[in-house]
Amino acid sequence: MAVYYDSDFDFSELHDAGMAFLSTLQSSPSSPSSPPPLPNAWHLFHESHSTAQFFKPKRYLPQSFSLAMDHLRSTSSPSILEVGSGAGAALFPLLSSLPSSVTATAIDIAPSAIDLLKSHSQFDQCRICAKVCDVSTEPIPVPPSSVDVAFLVFTLSAIAPPSFPSVLLKLRQTLKPDGMCCFRDYGLFDLTMLRFKPSQHMCGYTFRRGDGTLSTFFELDATKVLFEEAGLDLLEAKYALVKNNNKKTGQSLKRCFISIIAR
Repeated sequence: MAVYYDSDFDFSELHDAGMAFLSTLQSSPSSPSSPPPLPNAWHLFHESHSTAQFFKPKRYLPQSFSLAMDHLRSTSSPSILEVGSGAGAALFPLLSSLPSSVTATAIDIAPSAIDLLKSHSQFDQCRICAKVCDVSTEPIPVPPSSVDVAFLVFTLSAIAPPSFPSVLLKLRQTLKPDGMCCFRDYGLFDLTMLRFKPSQHMCGYTFRRGDGTLSTFFELDATKVLFEEAGLDLLEAKYALVKNNNKKTGQSLKRCFISIIAR
């Protein structure tokens, strides 16, 4: 198993570049509100990437969420939920590291993503139930208090910020009394944030990509409050700071993510 790193540098090292970037936004007008993603944006995205694996398998997740994985391994007939599964870049590495008794419900707003998930060589219909669901406007299609661990991996950032509280509340309501929620998403001043143009700025730390999808970058303390206000108790909450080395250019790329485990 590859070694997982999440503290390659200190968050303070991102401060100067991050503040300089924010100053460019202050001098440019932004949208007065945070609009939802363009209709069908994620469906069209997955449709256009149907022959290639755009998102690499997230094999680091079992290690970064080791507390939740241990919980699943010690639970009888455990079930997991992934909100915003995409084509399975997170789901399949997670299931591969768990006993075959673990079953999963995977939901995504994009029909094309669910189609790709079902066509994956590792998809097992006896183990995975995959459904189309817009979690920002629809109930999560699982019974209340039925999920041992729910995963929200690079999903909340793609939803309009006004929906964040209701999404987290819906997710909490699916959890068993001792269930856990695992969250990973883009952190404040991540490299990808600094690459957006001022014209793409919607509001706060939210931007719209050229394909119409949204991307929000999360500040740690504010994100903790979001989870606590949804009735979730924090077990782990931190910036995951990863330094990627580009072999071709020799550049060291600093990535910043938010990692939270709550119950």
